[in-house]
Amino acid sequence: MVGFDHHCIQKVLRTRNIIRFRSFYGSDPIVYTTIWNNLHDKTNAQAYISTPTAMLKHFFMSFYFLKCYPNET
Repeated sequence: MVGFDHHCIQKVLRTRNIIRFRSFYGSDPIVYTTIWNNLHDKTNAQAYISTPTAMLKHFFMSFYFLKCYPNET
């Protein structure tokens, strides 16, 4: 979603891809996997979102925005 094609992802080690991921989203992929799974857990009615309305692209766009959002010092 941030411009790396399949070939570019495949030609480097996993650790490099995780570094790239962190540079765009601020944390490890496992953190976002956990959040995504929790949002789709029907046992938590307050946090549950339905799958048809949930888009992975928008999910990552929101975290990118939160990471890059400028704030006052």
